[in-house]
Amino acid sequence: MQESLLDTRTTSASACCTPRGYGAVLFVATLLALLAALREDWLVGAGACGATPKLPPQLPRQGPIQAAVFERAQREAFALEASGSTALLSLLRSPALRRYLALFDDGSHLQQLSPEELQVRLKQELRSAELVHNFGSTADPRREGNCGLGVTLEPAKGPDAPYLYEGWMLQALHLIPLDVKNNIYTDAMEQHLFGYPPFADPSCPDVPTAAQRPMYSALNMYRASGGNPQCGPISAILSRKYINGSAVAAPIDTGLFAGFCGLDTKETVAFNGVRCLRCEIWSSSSQRVLGTPDILDHLLPVFLHFYNATQEVAGDSYVEYNLARLLTRLLSRKTYSHALRDLGKSLPEQPLRLNTLENILGYMEVNPLVTIDYPHGVVMLVGLFEALFGTEDGLRLRKWCLKRGWPLAWAHNPDISSWNCGPATVNCMMPSANFSEGIQAANLRLLDPIVLEAVPEGHNLTTEQFFPLSQQAFKSAWAKAATGVPTGLPKPPLPWPPRPRLAEMSRLWSELSQEPSVQQLAVEPVYYQACASADCAGVRILDGKCVCRPL
Repeated sequence: MQESLLDTRTTSASACCTPRGYGAVLFVATLLALLAALREDWLVGAGACGATPKLPPQLPRQGPIQAAVFERAQREAFALEASGSTALLSLLRSPALRRYLALFDDGSHLQQLSPEELQVRLKQELRSAELVHNFGSTADPRREGNCGLGVTLEPAKGPDAPYLYEGWMLQALHLIPLDVKNNIYTDAMEQHLFGYPPFADPSCPDVPTAAQRPMYSALNMYRASGGNPQCGPISAILSRKYINGSAVAAPIDTGLFAGFCGLDTKETVAFNGVRCLRCEIWSSSSQRVLGTPDILDHLLPVFLHFYNATQEVAGDSYVEYNLARLLTRLLSRKTYSHALRDLGKSLPEQPLRLNTLENILGYMEVNPLVTIDYPHGVVMLVGLFEALFGTEDGLRLRKWCLKRGWPLAWAHNPDISSWNCGPATVNCMMPSANFSEGIQAANLRLLDPIVLEAVPEGHNLTTEQFFPLSQQAFKSAWAKAATGVPTGLPKPPLPWPPRPRLAEMSRLWSELSQEPSVQQLAVEPVYYQACASADCAGVRILDGKCVCRPL
């Protein structure tokens, strides 16, 4: 059991800590109740809960409990840094890893690097990878995402807010209905996994306590173009400079672990009908250690062992198989360039396509323990093309970026776009159970030229000859996408995008991304030493130039 931070709790926290041994039954029972509840049941707790706070509150950059959570995670990480590095190097020396690197080779020839070179590059890229927070676009449960209600494009929740709010704060500010069942589950999880003291009343969260809870974010180590799209069609790329290393890291999605594994499960459990979550890897209190953005070596083997669906194809060497796939996506500089092969480049190899688990859960959590201020805490926004392009929500997304001075990029990830199984979802949909084969490349972002023209990052692109043509191409594609966009909410809610539209948007994405002028706006996520700043909007695929704010 991790220590409680009761000595630094706020005055609103309960006077008694959660007893030791509490947890697994609560997690499982709460999750089952959560998934069984219909939307009407979910809204039972949506009544008044104290006085509505003044909007917007002034929030500190970091509270004392956040600081204590970070300090404890940092102590754990320092203590395990050397042994974690040794364990990781042992995996990198495996002959099986060499075979799999050759199998997945996309022309980068990573199998030719020594284990020590691989380790150095792996550490560098993990410390440089994007931190992303994905969220839904509206209160429509079809576009909510699978991570609970959070920020949306509704003005008070997103565009007009001064900060990036998490679910706790949105409830404390009366901006979303109270989600009592999920609150009990989340509060217990944050106590046991991160060492937080409890809310005085999780059914009625208060602003001071909510302000100190973590901002759940994903380390985009597979460099997926849509960030973490299972949590919603909009991805906020967070500023590493702003966060300044103050974050707590966990090897796997903590909500998934708490819901499916509890605290003491010693076996592999099923996810979507496939026994692919090895709960015993992180089940004991001695195993359940945390990390920081700079110290992740000791967490990576946990991630690689936990998801064992690939054991079906790799047998006992599935950990090396998983590691080879991660190394290929993280270290290769060819993953994104493959998307532009139509420009005449000689690229006979293919990019490594993500399997379903990599696509939806291919991240370690790196959760900032600071208030994410607008605009400084966010680098840019990324929208899923198939879900938002050509819609009213897409226009709202553009306006938000223009208001805050952020670049906007579009990405395409059709294989999981219509997967939705959040707390308020009616007719829950689950993803494909194909957890061992690659299905989606997720390897192209296109900067929106309408937004780029008005933000500082566009200073070295908007004067080039191709730029007016790229704007014309985007406007034409937008007009096509806007045709046939349904209005209102059909009953019962249908998947969004519906299958016919999804197919049409995939064709439109292919058409748009093959325009020579638009390919000038194709970027990949920033990687180690690619740019003078880690907070650039991306690296142009055609010439490797960074798209950054002028110094």
